Amino acid sequence: MKMKLTITLLLTSALAAITTGCYTPTHAISLKPVSFPDVSIPQPSTKRQGTLGVQFSDARAEKPNVGKLGGRIGANPILVVNGGLEPRLTEIFKDVLERAGYTVVQGGQPMLEGEVLEFMVYGNGWTQGAKEKIRIRLRDKAGQILWERSFKGEDGGIDMAQSFAEKSMNVALTRLLADAKDELTSESFSQSVQKGAPDQ
Repeated sequence: MKMKLTITLLLTSALAAITTGCYTPTHAISLKPVSFPDVSIPQPSTKRQGTLGVQFSDARAEKPNVGKLGGRIGANPILVVNGGLEPRLTEIFKDVLERAGYTVVQGGQPMLEGEVLEFMVYGNGWTQGAKEKIRIRLRDKAGQILWERSFKGEDGGIDMAQSFAEKSMNVALTRLLADAKDELTSESFSQSVQKGAPDQ
């Protein structure tokens, strides 16, 4: 009887270790541009006209995860973007385009296609940061690429709290968007949008 009780207790302990020890929690973080004295997205100096669509896809093998925190007491969470990385980037770039004067409609032509090449957020108890890289292409209805650019943003620093990694993610995003804004308000992009209009 004692042997059966001992075996039962051992099995219960082993099962508990398996189900709790191997469990990795997921923590959702908010992706959004920031406005700080040293990093922000300036207002466009030039307003453009034209209609287009915008849509993002995630080319990373590790999607939908964007990172993992380490060096903490207890379970170290895997990070995901609240609302999904692809939908959030689509919304954010839609806002950047509209601020530049463009009209963005779902399924519009030409289509601004964004591709996430790198999106890494990290924190190990000592340092934290983020690295982001995307490629955007403007494609007409026939599939021809009219315009293409790549952008990247980075940030890092001392890891003092879980929220620091989220802040770095958004600072890196803002730096990326500041560069993208300059290109999306350029004459070459405006001409490409007009060239890709369905009636042209």
